[in-house]
Amino acid sequence: MAKAWETAGSTDFVITTVNVPDRLDLQEVRARADEDVDRTERFRIDWYAIRVWVVRLLLIGLVGAAGLFAWEAAQPIRAELSADRIAQRLTAATRQQVRVADTGFVWTPTPRFVVSGVEIGKVWRAESVSIHFNWADAWRAVRGGGWIWGEASVAPTKLDLGQAEFLVRALPGLGPALPRSISTVRFESIEFPAIELLPGRYEGVIRRQGDGSFGAITLRGLAENATLSASPPAADADGIRFQFNAANWPASVGPRVVWTEAHATGAVRANLVEVKDFLLVGYFGSVKGAVYAAADREWVVTGTALGANLDIEAMLKQATGVRETDEAARPSVAMAGTANFEWLLSGWGATFEEAVASATAAGPFRVRWATINGINLGYAATRPGAASGPGGATRFTELSGWVVAGPKGTLFQDLEGRAGALAARGQILMGAGGSLSGSLRVDLGGTRVQAPLNLRIGGTIAAPLFGR
Repeated sequence: MAKAWETAGSTDFVITTVNVPDRLDLQEVRARADEDVDRTERFRIDWYAIRVWVVRLLLIGLVGAAGLFAWEAAQPIRAELSADRIAQRLTAATRQQVRVADTGFVWTPTPRFVVSGVEIGKVWRAESVSIHFNWADAWRAVRGGGWIWGEASVAPTKLDLGQAEFLVRALPGLGPALPRSISTVRFESIEFPAIELLPGRYEGVIRRQGDGSFGAITLRGLAENATLSASPPAADADGIRFQFNAANWPASVGPRVVWTEAHATGAVRANLVEVKDFLLVGYFGSVKGAVYAAADREWVVTGTALGANLDIEAMLKQATGVRETDEAARPSVAMAGTANFEWLLSGWGATFEEAVASATAAGPFRVRWATINGINLGYAATRPGAASGPGGATRFTELSGWVVAGPKGTLFQDLEGRAGALAARGQILMGAGGSLSGSLRVDLGGTRVQAPLNLRIGGTIAAPLFGR
C-alpha cells in the first residue's frame, strides 16, 4: 500500500538558503573595515602632539622674552661700548682728538671686546685693543650687576721717541677713562726701529695702582734679558723717569761686545733726554758715565765715559768673534793690556736717533802692560835689512795716546810707547769691520846710532800685518 507524506512532525532533512561569501566578498569586507578605521583616526584628536607643541611654543616665547629683556637691559652697556663713546672718553684722557673705527664682541677662541682702528690725533695708531672677559661676568652685567673686565691687550706696535714719551705722559689720564675693573694694560709687542739703544722687541705691562691711577710701564725684552721701567711725571714740567737694567746685554753702541750687566737711570723731558748715570760691567772691565741730549734747531748729544781696568785682548776677541776654543788655530789679536780712559761724548743730528748714531768719543787713554802682537819692534829696528814679517811681540812699560771713536771706526793717535830705550810713536786706524791701517816710527834712542824704523800697519785685529 502506498505511503502518504506526513504533514506533521520532524523530518530528517531541511532545505535552507545559505549565502557563502567568496574571495571577492572577503576583500570588500576588509576594505570597508579599513575605511572605517581611517575615518575614525582622521577625526581623532592627538593630545600628545598638542602638548609637545604647546611646550615648544612656550619655551620659544620665554627665550624671546628673555632676549628682549636682555637687549633692553644691555642698552646702557651698548651705549657705553659704542665707538663714539669710547672715542670721547679717550679724547678727554689724552687731550688729543681720538677716532675709533669700530667696536664689537669676538667669542672665539676666548670672549673679548675688540676696539679696532684707534687713532690718537696724529701721534699714534693702534690696530686693535682687546678687552678680555668671561661668561659669568657677562651674565652678571646683563642682570644689572656691572661689567667686570679682564686685562686690555694692545696689538703689536712700533714707536719712536716722541710717541713713547706721549704714551707715558698719557698714563695718568687713563685711570678715570678706563673702567676700574681693567687692572692691567698689556702691549703684546713694542719695537723701537729708530732707537738704536733699544734693539729687539719688548712686552709692555701697565698696572693700576691702589688709588685707581696707572703707574709705570715696564718693558721686558722678548729676546734679551732686559727691562725698562718708565714712570709718568708728577707734573707737566717734570720729566719721565726711567730705569734700565739688563743682563748679558749686547751693546748697540760703542764696541760690539756683550756686557754682563748694564744699568742706566735718567729722565726724559720735552726736547731733553738725561741719562744721569750708566754702568756697564763685563768680565773684561767696566765703564760708567752720563749722557745728555737736547734739541733746539737740532739734537746735540754730550756726555762723559770713564773706563777702568779694561782687558783689551778680551774685548777685541769678543768684538771680532774670536772664541776661546779658536785660540790654538787662530793668531792672537793685535794688542793686549789693561786700559783706563776718560772720554768726552758728542754728536748731533736732525733727530735724536741721528744724533745718537753719529756720536763720537774722544779723550786720552793709558794702557798698563801693553803688548803689540805680531812683531818684535826691537828686533826689527836693529836689523834694517831683515824681513819684518809676522812673529814675536813687543811689550811696553808705558803706552798712552788719544782716541777718537765713532761710527766709522776708532782712531788711535799721538801714540807713545816705551820699552826701555825703545820708543814708538804713530797712529792706527781700526775700521768698523776690524781692519787696521796706520804707521809706527820706532827709535832706539841713544843706545845705538841708527836711523829710526818706519813701519806700515795693515791686516785686521785678529791678524795684523807689518811692513816697511
